[in-house]
Amino acid sequence: MPHRFPDPDGELARRAEHDRNRRLHATGRHTSARRAYEQLRAGLRTGELSGEGTLSELELMRELGASRNSVRRALQMLADEGLLIRRTKVGTRQSAPIYSAPIPDVPAASLLPPDAAPGPDADAGLRIRTLVADRADTTDPDFPADLQGWTGAVHRLEQFGRDARSPLFVRVAHLALPADRPGPPDEALHPVPHLDAATAFCAVHGVPLGEQRSLLSVGLASGAAAELLGVPAGTVVLARQLRLRDAAGTVREVTSTLFRADRVSLSSWAH
Repeated sequence: MPHRFPDPDGELARRAEHDRNRRLHATGRHTSARRAYEQLRAGLRTGELSGEGTLSELELMRELGASRNSVRRALQMLADEGLLIRRTKVGTRQSAPIYSAPIPDVPAASLLPPDAAPGPDADAGLRIRTLVADRADTTDPDFPADLQGWTGAVHRLEQFGRDARSPLFVRVAHLALPADRPGPPDEALHPVPHLDAATAFCAVHGVPLGEQRSLLSVGLASGAAAELLGVPAGTVVLARQLRLRDAAGTVREVTSTLFRADRVSLSSWAH
């Protein structure tokens, strides 16, 4: 017969009942830290997990159907990547907002958070700097084949976008403009954040937007792009190539953009 410890106040019985209820409550929760990590990362990138305030482990356990240990390990993994900040007295917070860029849209038209005022003094907003703006050389390796037959001028822009916290993207655009236009208009050099793709295209090219197609891929940052993005060479980045045609079906703009994968998500919808 097993020996029973005296328990005049019922403390041991209450602890045993608490442990039993905790085990029952945890039934069905997965214990994979990797799975919890993927769930959390996806939630942060899509905005399903708010970046405002602290992230509660208990709430995350319920939302993810995960054990406490797996949630804790996943949060630490995200903190090690720099996506979260974990401090004993402050709790766990998102280190920086993740911008959502609609897949078919131009970067400057949609990267601003809804409450950010555009302009050079808006610390919370997107800032775009034009690094290069000149006539494109048709012999350059990156000159788009779709623009080889253009009879007017093709201009090349290199642009760099960032917010107050870190770089967000680098963009190379080739614009096919009429021969009588001396260079890219100001809208192309310094895109107005609230313009949608159709309005921005018309402002730049002077004709209505027809078809737009995008090609998405995942790549590795290297060379000058990695330096501009503020990431080590070999860091995973999101790549998007965008082709814009006018209403007559002629390709008028080809852009290639590299986004920091830890700061920008590409989606089929806009805020």
